[in-house]
Amino acid sequence: WANAQRVMLGESGGNTGAVGDRYPIKGLLAPSYGLFQIRALPGRPDPSLLVDPEYNVAYAAKLWGQQGWGPWSYARKIGL
Repeated sequence: WANAQRVMLGESGGNTGAVGDRYPIKGLLAPSYGLFQIRALPGRPDPSLLVDPEYNVAYAAKLWGQQGWGPWSYARKIGL
């Protein structure tokens, strides 16, 4: 939980309405939303869901269960 909190704060500063990555990454424009800055990639939930803090945290837990800390650049920055 401590690592999750560190990643969340590093990604969004604790701002539930944070929107980042508003530029193409590898040719794809898919901004990141909410506490854990989850990218709105094809097949992922709608951004309106991702800015809901409870949903964002639950979806982040699902991603973490599938991919570990890989989806979060801040996690790499702090050595996770």
